[in-house]
Amino acid sequence: MISALIHGIVSGLLVFVLIGFSLLGILGGRSIAFPIIGAVKANEGVVWAYQLSIEFFA
Repeated sequence: MISALIHGIVSGLLVFVLIGFSLLGILGGRSIAFPIIGAVKANEGVVWAYQLSIEFFA
């Protein structure tokens, strides 16, 4: 979720050049879909790494 926060801040800044609106929409959809996919994978016993996540603690 820290990566989503960082992406949201960058997208929020890009709203001033009009590309941020579409990026915020994509980020919103991704923030809903990825936890659901992660839950389904965890139920199957598979460790699933979020796409486009920043590796803070590698």
